Amino acid sequence: MFKIIGDNGSIWYYDVLNNKVLDSNGIQLNLFHIASNRAIALFNDRKYQKFFDQRGLNNALKPNDQLFVQTDQLTDLVIQLGLKCDLNCIYCSQKICSPDTTSRINLEKFLIQLRESTINFSNLRVIQLWGGEPLVYWKFVKQIVEFIRENIPEFKGYFHLTTNATLLDKEKVEFFIKNNVRVQVSHDGVNHKFQRTLNDWLDDDKKVELIKYFLGEKHMGDVNITFAPMFNPNIFDSLELFEKRIPGVKICCRSPLRCDSTNAHLMQMFSAKNIEIAKTSFYKLLTLQPGERFYKMTQPTRSRLLDLCCNLISGRLPTEIQFNCPAKQMYEICFNLQGQHIFFFVSSASMGVAHGTIDNIANCFITKAESVAYRTMCKECLYTQFCQGPCVLYQNKDAKIHCKSTYWFWEAWFAAIWKTIFNEKPIEILKV
Repeated sequence: MFKIIGDNGSIWYYDVLNNKVLDSNGIQLNLFHIASNRAIALFNDRKYQKFFDQRGLNNALKPNDQLFVQTDQLTDLVIQLGLKCDLNCIYCSQKICSPDTTSRINLEKFLIQLRESTINFSNLRVIQLWGGEPLVYWKFVKQIVEFIRENIPEFKGYFHLTTNATLLDKEKVEFFIKNNVRVQVSHDGVNHKFQRTLNDWLDDDKKVELIKYFLGEKHMGDVNITFAPMFNPNIFDSLELFEKRIPGVKICCRSPLRCDSTNAHLMQMFSAKNIEIAKTSFYKLLTLQPGERFYKMTQPTRSRLLDLCCNLISGRLPTEIQFNCPAKQMYEICFNLQGQHIFFFVSSASMGVAHGTIDNIANCFITKAESVAYRTMCKECLYTQFCQGPCVLYQNKDAKIHCKSTYWFWEAWFAAIWKTIFNEKPIEILKV
């Protein structure tokens, strides 16, 4: 239980495990009835209705309804191509993952398994292609996309991948446009040359023009900025850089720099001053109002604000979701090219460990997913309901480092959620 004091003097008590907000007298609040006009406007905005429809969710404004309902619709399919990358970013968490096995891949076999699987492709909105760096596997990317377009015509959605853009060229861009492959181009903003590589694609005028054409004129994606409380921690410095070099591009700032046991030394570079700058600037970004500078540019960053506000307003318990078969209730599932089931997501903080295969997802033997609620380190964390916890595949020591490196990020999110719902920013949080 946490006592939260707002900047207007209001006092709330937040029961994290039960996801309930109480007033100063300990009486549970019905947040549907007291949420701010801005929060209500978010839920009523037709731009977001599609988000709910895609996951089979009920109307968010009915207090007596369960917000997140069970669904047999799988909407997101992830295919992990492998873990190879042409960069060696200082914060990459894939360094602790299992070694790349693509040299033993029989792609033709995988694609046949995919076509003959029990996945209902007509319900899929997106097929994501993950790395490593996906464009290192360009041959695989082309074969997978072309095979699905030609042999699984019931899939009417889009493909998606995130790339560091070092291998992006006109041929690939034209292929993406032709096959409706949306792309998120990653960058580290003003910290790019410190955190990632000296070969910054923003310095390449030809590549900048290509990305402006692809992301701006064709509206085929956005730029994902990784930022952190080191070097230059003010996110608006990075936004100014992109406003100048690629005007009109959409910016997503969802991914902070994450540390684990392979790069724990980075924590030494997180000064208290820089952490405060990073947290303050990101909170400001999340609470920008229509008409303010950078508001339109950063809409993708705030898109998750709706989901996180729904968690709190609905009082749902993502840490207690139980199910008989993940294939009946999950919205996202990931396979590698060997057909092994790597993980799944339901609309909760639950994450599955490796089990099942692409041939047999509808008969999974898992009866209950282990939730972050069962982690000692997560049980009394203020941000569990919002951060969804570190991946269960992390070792415990990695999870602790990971959490410590991102607390400032979730503090900003939590403050923005509270501001959106209650019109007050938390200025003091006490564990009681």
